Amino acid sequence: MLVFFFLAALGPGCRCAGQVFPPLPPLPPLPPELAEPAKAQMAAENPMSRFGAPEEVATAMLFLAFDATYTTGAELAVDGGATQL
Repeated sequence: MLVFFFLAALGPGCRCAGQVFPPLPPLPPLPPELAEPAKAQMAAENPMSRFGAPEEVATAMLFLAFDATYTTGAELAVDGGATQL
């Protein structure tokens, strides 16, 4: 929704805007005996069965910034399909 606010605020001169929803941030520090099981469970619950890498979010942002020249108002979730559950 934020992207639509920017499009409205910038007016007709704004050609394109997009928004990327990155995955969840890393877990807060947990005791070692809890950290690995928690990470494994979170990864298993993701449709791709893994965590995303920062490079994957950056690739999506670069796509919207440079390659998606005829795309406006796009909201791109970079979460391995978690929002589709």
